[in-house]
Amino acid sequence: MGNPGGKPVIIVDSREKEILRQLDPAKASIQEQLLEVGDAILSERVGVERKRVEDFLQSIVDQRLFSQLENLASSFERPLLILEGNPELLFLERDIHENTIRGVLASIAIDYKVPILWTANTHETAEQLFWIANREQVLEKREPPVRAKRKAASTREVQEYLIAGLPGI
Repeated sequence: MGNPGGKPVIIVDSREKEILRQLDPAKASIQEQLLEVGDAILSERVGVERKRVEDFLQSIVDQRLFSQLENLASSFERPLLILEGNPELLFLERDIHENTIRGVLASIAIDYKVPILWTANTHETAEQLFWIANREQVLEKREPPVRAKRKAASTREVQEYLIAGLPGI
């Protein structure tokens, strides 16, 4: 298997500075990359999108949420959405009707088949990421991610992706 020292490998998007600061390098091998899909990759099959409550609501307003979830669900066998923050603020932060938010949550779970986990804060999110990666890679013996996957739009991109994965390239 490819786990250095038996530790799980966690790939985190380089823009997720708060999460990177919270992850414990003594417990996991942390790899920082610019990810095109998701905010963290925990195994060959698990990709995670993390949204703070405010960001979740904004992504509903600017309509980027569903394209992000579509990319996540088509790139990973087990996509996951982590909502971070106080769930009570979900209906108080923005002027979005409660039924709209409930409809979006239902669509995520039912239409996109993306489970939703709630965490209280960044520390709890980092702990959750570690335990999922540990479960996937150490306990279940699934392969750690070798490099971040992405959806290719063309044959040329597929070729470039394959060539870029060769040693020394």
